[in-house]
Amino acid sequence: MPFVCKPSGGYTEGSADWNNNADMIYSILNAAGWSDYAVAAVIGNLQMESGLNPWRWESDQVRLDGYGYGLPQFTPAREYIELSGYPDHAPNMSTTGVSGGNVSDGIAQTNIIRDNSPIVKWTGVTWRSYWSTTLYPSAWARCQQIRSTYGKTSFTYSEFQHDIQDVNDATYIFFSAYEGPGNADAYSVYEAAGRRAYQYITGHEPPEPPGPGPEPGEGIAAWFGVFHDLKKRKDNGIVYKRKGGVIR
Repeated sequence: MPFVCKPSGGYTEGSADWNNNADMIYSILNAAGWSDYAVAAVIGNLQMESGLNPWRWESDQVRLDGYGYGLPQFTPAREYIELSGYPDHAPNMSTTGVSGGNVSDGIAQTNIIRDNSPIVKWTGVTWRSYWSTTLYPSAWARCQQIRSTYGKTSFTYSEFQHDIQDVNDATYIFFSAYEGPGNADAYSVYEAAGRRAYQYITGHEPPEPPGPGPEPGEGIAAWFGVFHDLKKRKDNGIVYKRKGGVIR
């Protein structure tokens, strides 16, 4: 079945449409040799960005500059919308109906994520220059865990795709190196979405993230409903496996 798309809003996790789009993303990335950890990390991140709706405009408003579009919220949207001649590229230019869109757009976007081309979003970094270690101490502590575990501060796209053997770590790395939302502390709910995606595609429950982490509370509630309004900015080997871990 092809991707399903709609002019606005996202899909509810576990719904038939969400499952369909998760399956489509899995089939494309798995065929390219990506690990289940990496695929789940991507699906979790895309769930938080767009609700797995390929036609999703940031804040459900058609705006080409300064805002995002699509599964990973390509920002500015203009960069994706104005691609010329890319196979299956068919963005929808309305949030109230169908205007030029085709469900094949989900294939085009997933292929761009797979190849990191022609739109380059992968930075490799585990911490964005615009994230404050003072404002986001929980995220900074998580970043330090990643760096300590792997003995490095950045990752190649190939390392992410094939070598990270922990879904929590993979989700954080994609969150930082590819998405880079304005609120670094969002990492915890992205990781939770990655764990749920992993359980969906494998049927096995993954381990919780290591060590003490932030509990959901007022801070998360404050930004959770408006994460689509956060500005994304751009910064610009080895098999890794976490030891230990607590199974939920």
